[in-house]
Amino acid sequence: PQDGKKMFFLGIDLMSGHRIYSNGGASDPNNRCEINIMDCSMDEAEFEDNNLHMRILDSDIATVSFRYGIMGGNSGADLTITDDNTNSHDSIVIVGNVGYQATISTSHPIRVYNNYFDSHNTSGSLSWQQSCGCNNNCDFPGNEMPAALLINSSHSTLKNIIANNSFYVKAVTSSQTISTGCSNRTATFHHYGVGLKVNYNAQFEIYNNVFDGDGNTNYTTNKSIISNGGSGTPFVSHNYVESGIENITIPTNNEFNGQGVSLSTDGNGKASGAPVDGGIYLGQYNDIDLTRNDAGTYGGPYSIDNYHGIMANPSGGKASVHFIEIPHFLAQPGTIELKGGSHTKE
Repeated sequence: PQDGKKMFFLGIDLMSGHRIYSNGGASDPNNRCEINIMDCSMDEAEFEDNNLHMRILDSDIATVSFRYGIMGGNSGADLTITDDNTNSHDSIVIVGNVGYQATISTSHPIRVYNNYFDSHNTSGSLSWQQSCGCNNNCDFPGNEMPAALLINSSHSTLKNIIANNSFYVKAVTSSQTISTGCSNRTATFHHYGVGLKVNYNAQFEIYNNVFDGDGNTNYTTNKSIISNGGSGTPFVSHNYVESGIENITIPTNNEFNGQGVSLSTDGNGKASGAPVDGGIYLGQYNDIDLTRNDAGTYGGPYSIDNYHGIMANPSGGKASVHFIEIPHFLAQPGTIELKGGSHTKE
């Protein structure tokens, strides 16, 4: 990679077990090398070097890791975003992706729109409690599993938005033989899943999201939103909580409270009714057909239909954005240029 250059990987299909990765970065954080990955298929894309700005669009990539840039219209399994905090003009835009379990650790502003996050990773650390206070085949509450989306940090003064995403939250059940002084009794542990976990010291807007669980409510309840932070002003509105998920209640039972955090709300942190035409009511958030936006991935101005065309809408394609030029997207005003194509269906 070289300062100020643009590199393109178009239509590359890598065999199983291969990855595309960077080996060293450019030198000037204010004149990053831009890496464009479009319409590709691969096991892994690894670009965790400094001074690389990523644009990963319309690709199938199982594992993705990078530091700055835009990721739109992709499908896969695991997403990791890391940070080196070298340029205040950097930002993270994650929009219209499907199937990822994501961890975002950055000091830069983030926009997370219209993604489907899946808490498929159940390999988190599971600790056991030795307990003899039951007969054989005991049931115990277990541990917190990795969240479908974990945000470890973000920009402290600019807004960070998490909107119109769908979260699939999964509980895990495991068994252990307890032997120490317990006559080899078998204990079953129920580990609860989490949709969104925010460890923050920043301002967040969290609205129009849908939290759906696997229905496993035995001895444990999956959680929609968990937060850990000491300052900031989260705004939580019109989030839908479905089967097997702990409700969001504003303001007394929301986990943003009780931590010295000011919570802003319009009284609809947990929305009621149907997600269709049930999203936040402000006009700028309307669907692309100008109706009141739906909660979840198919609602709002960044509807996932824009990024998956016919795949998401078999009855007819919609515009598919292939290139997004957003200079210094969040840190200062600038011109936004969209270059798009379209899908047609015979």
